[in-house]
Amino acid sequence: MDELFGVQQDESTLLLRLVDELVISLVNTRVYSSSHTRVQWSTMEASRLLGELLGFDDTAGLRLPVVRECFVHDGHPLVDASLASSRLIKSIHDHKGGGLHLDRAATQADFQMFFEELTRKAGAQESAEAFNQRLQERGCRTVRLLAPMEEDALRRQDARVEEQLVLHGIPLALPLYQALVDHLQGLTIQATQGRKLGFESTQGAVDKLLEQLAKDSKSLLGMARYELYDAFTFGHSIRVCLLALNFARTLTDDLDLLNRIGTAALLHDLGKVRVSFETLYSRERLTEEQRREMERHPVYGAEILLDNGDTDPLAIAVAFGHHHTVDMRGYPKVLHRARGAVVPRIVKICDVFEALTAPRPYKAAMPAVRAYRIMLSMRNHFDPLLLRRFIAVTGFYPTGTMVALSNGVQGKVDAQTHDPRRPVVEIRTTEGGEALAPNDRRLLDLAHCDPAIRVLASLGEATIQGAH
Repeated sequence: MDELFGVQQDESTLLLRLVDELVISLVNTRVYSSSHTRVQWSTMEASRLLGELLGFDDTAGLRLPVVRECFVHDGHPLVDASLASSRLIKSIHDHKGGGLHLDRAATQADFQMFFEELTRKAGAQESAEAFNQRLQERGCRTVRLLAPMEEDALRRQDARVEEQLVLHGIPLALPLYQALVDHLQGLTIQATQGRKLGFESTQGAVDKLLEQLAKDSKSLLGMARYELYDAFTFGHSIRVCLLALNFARTLTDDLDLLNRIGTAALLHDLGKVRVSFETLYSRERLTEEQRREMERHPVYGAEILLDNGDTDPLAIAVAFGHHHTVDMRGYPKVLHRARGAVVPRIVKICDVFEALTAPRPYKAAMPAVRAYRIMLSMRNHFDPLLLRRFIAVTGFYPTGTMVALSNGVQGKVDAQTHDPRRPVVEIRTTEGGEALAPNDRRLLDLAHCDPAIRVLASLGEATIQGAH
């Protein structure tokens, strides 16, 4: 079996990667011409991943119906794969499709034709059958839309997907996360094409994040997913935004300021749209020239935001300064060193913490405790008071994380306590590992219970992984 970026791929991971590549292909086709390297590369990857995935059971094709804005495989909602797929799912709905059918023989050219058709505006009388007919006339018979499900079948699938979403405690957070990715994909397209960015909608999206964090922080904080690499899927930017909001709301109750902080954090890496594809997603160690190009992304981000004219200065400061140290070292270099502003320092802490704790092609996910040790050892990189406050707020086991306890049960961290080692945990399983129904779950405050009960290990993300 092939390896991607040096990481051994199982069936669930390949399925996630395939859906990611379909999303990337769609966005690339919206931005670039069909002959552009990015379009060619992403559609070629989609074909390669499909062939590798179907090699597991030697099937002839892959069906991915859409139910409740989720791709579904063998009756299971692919939540991780669907988080970044709102734009793709909407395009399927626009053309009156019920999902995707991908044959093993699908080539790069087939995927390219499919996305060229999918990015065209659907006519008033559009149907999945008419869409597929146009593809066949162009010579593509291996990638097509599924017909919409019959009402009874859709109702049964809908109930099953809803049950699994409720079981994992994420039905409300899913559409919010999808809308955020869709918004960032739209901003990226606008920035790439040199169009004016609309920041009112960004501020509206951040307001919704704040509302959800106030209602139920654990489901939203547990939603952020990690990609093998992040192109048009924005897991890193959303995670940094959530961390910054969750931290900042313990420092101020000024909702306008919190919105500005969240917006700045969400857009902190916008400048990467101007970094070359080869540099941004290089599989090798960056050359000196590539490293210099990568280090230009804060300047590019500030330039994009400045060109809009009415951008919040706070967002510009964060885009430019999120790689500066407290005394303004780091990059990009500045002529006069002075103590940096508070909000860029907050975003820098969240940015580095996310980068350390996220799994990457070249490393496994790092436990929060180890990340804190590394950050505390980086002299003059972070504001020490802010960093210690961040650790207290975020905890050794961040809210939304699945954990295993010493009494044999598993649960999801619901909230932090005065002791960062002993959070409040929502118990999800019995001691034998059987899943509890939502109405059977209970909260266990580890700071006020038997000291012998403690967290043994973090189990990582709380979302449904892969197809099973």
